[in-house]
Amino acid sequence: MKKLTYILLLLASFVTSYSKQSYDVVTSGGYLLNDKIHFSEGVLDFKNSASMGLAFIARYDDSKEFELDYSFAPQTKVHFQSFKPFLYNEFDTKINIHQVHINLLSYLTKKTLIQPFYSSGVGVAIFDVLEGGAGSHTKISINLGFGGKYHLSDRIAVRMQARFISPITFEGVGIYGGIGTGVSGGGLSLYAPSVFIQGEFRAGLIFKLGKIISKNTGKE
Repeated sequence: MKKLTYILLLLASFVTSYSKQSYDVVTSGGYLLNDKIHFSEGVLDFKNSASMGLAFIARYDDSKEFELDYSFAPQTKVHFQSFKPFLYNEFDTKINIHQVHINLLSYLTKKTLIQPFYSSGVGVAIFDVLEGGAGSHTKISINLGFGGKYHLSDRIAVRMQARFISPITFEGVGIYGGIGTGVSGGGLSLYAPSVFIQGEFRAGLIFKLGKIISKNTGKE
C-alpha cells in the first residue's frame, strides 16, 4: 500500500509541475504478455493478462514528449512447475503487477493527423503476491516501444502502442515453494540472474489539457 501511495504522489507532483503548461492525460487498456523464470528447482510461469493504464504527458516540443506512465495488470496467474516434486510442490498463485515508467516519446512527424512515434524509458515494476504471504517484490525496469497517435480533434486523440518491458534481474529472493498450497518450503535459487521479458499492447484516448495550438488557425 505504501508503494502505491508513493506512485500516486509521484503522479500528482508531475501534474502539478506542468499545471501551467500544456499536457495530456492518457487512459488505456491492453494485454500483457508475460515470461517465465527458470530456477534450478523448476519454472515459474507468469500467465498473460489484461492490463490498464494511466499516463501524464508533458510536451517538450513538436517532436518530443516526456511521459509518466502507470500500468496495472490485476490478478495475473502464476504457475510453478517443480523439477524436484519430492522437495518442492507445484503450486498456483496470483499476483498484481504494477509498472511505473518515465518515458521519452519521439515523433517521426510534426503536426500531422497521424503521428508515429518510438519511445524508451526507465522505472520500477512491482510484483504483489496475493496468496501465501510472500509480500511484494520491486525491480528496476526498462522499456522500449513504438506506436502511433491519430488526432480526432484539437483536444482528443487515439493512441495505439506496443512495447517491450524488462525488469533487469530476478534473483529468487522471497519467492517460496508452496505459495498457495499451505506449505512454506525453502527459497528457490537461480543458476544465474534471470532476464524477464514482457510485451504489452495498449490502446486508449488522449485528452489534451492546458494551452494548445490549433492546427487549423495556428493560434491558442
